Amino acid sequence: MIWIGEREIIMPRGWVVQFQDGSTICEDDMPWNKVPNKKNIQRMILKWEDRFWSLENKEHYTVPSKKGYVDVNTSGISQGIHSRVIGYYDMQEKCKVLLRVEEATGKMTYETEPF
Repeated sequence: MIWIGEREIIMPRGWVVQFQDGSTICEDDMPWNKVPNKKNIQRMILKWEDRFWSLENKEHYTVPSKKGYVDVNTSGISQGIHSRVIGYYDMQEKCKVLLRVEEATGKMTYETEPF
């Protein structure tokens, strides 16, 4: 478990946002489209077990996302999460800067995508 501001984050994996007033909302609290006051986000965090990666003081955060998989074989169908992503739009460089964490290993990579 980790603490963000005055809140203990008990979910094992997912995104966390901390607002300018210090309040915190986690992925377990509500879906992204219900998060209020996105313009007042001070910090966006991607948590994986006991590690976390943080983006701070960005003006344009991307929508946190998950990349899933579906495996169909003779024993049935299985599905799950392949990776989780947070990021922001870099307006000067005209690209998205993404932090991606593989669900199975916790390996984090930085990626950029032009827009």
